[in-house]
This record gives sequence, C-alpha cells and structure tokens, in this order.
Amino acid sequence: MEVICRNVSKLDSDSQVRKAEKKYQFAFPESVIDFFVNNNGGNPIKKEFAVNNTVYEIRCFLSFQDGDYNEIYTALESFQKETNGKILPLAKDSGDSYYCLNVETENIYYWDKEENLYYKLADTFEEFIGYLM
Repeated sequence: MEVICRNVSKLDSDSQVRKAEKKYQFAFPESVIDFFVNNNGGNPIKKEFAVNNTVYEIRCFLSFQDGDYNEIYTALESFQKETNGKILPLAKDSGDSYYCLNVETENIYYWDKEENLYYKLADTFEEFIGYLM
C-alpha cells in the first residue's frame, strides 16, 4: 500500500505487527499490515475527510515501534479489555478519540471518547484509506 503519511516511523518488515497479533491473539487483514509497514505512526497528508456530512480528522496512525509517542500497545491493551478483543485501535484524532477496526466484520469505526460511542465509517480498511487519498 502506498505512503499517505508524513513523519513515518517506517517498519523494516511486518514482524512487529505480527508480534502484536501473536501477543494479543488477533489477526489484522493483510491490507492493514501492508499499510502499517509503509505508514507506521505517520501523520496523514490529508487529515480531514467527511462521512455522512460529518467531518473527521486524523492526527496520526498508531505506531508499532516501542517508545514512539503514539505507540499502539497501551491503546491496544485497553481496547482488548473493553471489547473482548473485537475492536482494535488504528489511529487517533486531536481529541484522543480513536479510529478502530472491528476484527469480526472488518468494518472501520470512529470511537468518540467524550460520548463513548462508536460510529461506523467504512465497510473495509481500503474504503477508509480511500477517504485520505
């Protein structure tokens, strides 16, 4: 998948993503893994997009690099506990709400931190990334 982010903490391979999958017992779709290899922890060049007349903003994609300011592991552990491993964080906005993947349906959701509600944004990860191109 192509690079759509700046300030990327590039991964040499998919091994760090695979390590997280094994540790937390889930599997990302291959398109998500391919995306993170090239866009890990990056800030999208196109930060805003609209779905159903609502504008959303992505500050950054989460990072599989330990020690990065936007590393995925703390959020991943929290979502694993709260959703029984069904929802995985991928990115966050400036208000620390998250963009997430439902591992059962592969739909993408926006989790509004203030309202503690999920809003479906896309049927697939590819559709979601298409909003940023």
